[in-house]
Amino acid sequence: MKQEITRIKKEVATAPEFKEKDLSIADQQYLVAEFLQLMYQECHQGINQWRFADLQLVLGMMMPLDPNITKLEILNIVPTAQALFDYLKRTDQIDMEQYRVALKSIAHMQTSQNMLASMERRQRTTQLMLSYIQSQGVDTDNVNKTEKWMDAHQSQVATFMRSILSPWGEYERQQLHKRQQATRQPVPVEKDRQLLRKKRVPQGIKFSKKRRKKRKK
Repeated sequence: MKQEITRIKKEVATAPEFKEKDLSIADQQYLVAEFLQLMYQECHQGINQWRFADLQLVLGMMMPLDPNITKLEILNIVPTAQALFDYLKRTDQIDMEQYRVALKSIAHMQTSQNMLASMERRQRTTQLMLSYIQSQGVDTDNVNKTEKWMDAHQSQVATFMRSILSPWGEYERQQLHKRQQATRQPVPVEKDRQLLRKKRVPQGIKFSKKRRKKRKK
């Protein structure tokens, strides 16, 4: 699989599908290689073996949580994926059924990529968790119902969060270590009063109250 990823990454530089895009060739190569690697590493699926749910997981959830991904790259996950799928179809590396499944996966992500790009990484994690809860039929605008559902499905939510954070485990551990070290450091006495006077900025993000679209049968 590593050889396949290396080969495709090189071909991105000359394939017509990747020309005249908002991203540089180097950035497109980065996204293509990451997508293929995550599909293989996390979902155990090579080219022409993709399942819709796993494409959704990688394109819409795992990739935006990459600590090194830029906001411009998030905005171009869909166009880059489209170019990749078109290239793989043209070169007969995926069949028509796989091509249709792939296009369906990016159609579902199209509406959310702008929102994800506008957030910081921690906010994207929160939004992805809420999106998952919504996919279970829960109205996240109703805080009480959402909290009750989460209390009743703690292991389910934890499993989902572990799955999307799994590739970035080392990064998460480093961030946790930094936070732990920061809490252990004593605050200088002369700054205590200043800190008490400062109002804490409310954390979190606001979500628009959009009704969940009913899936067509």
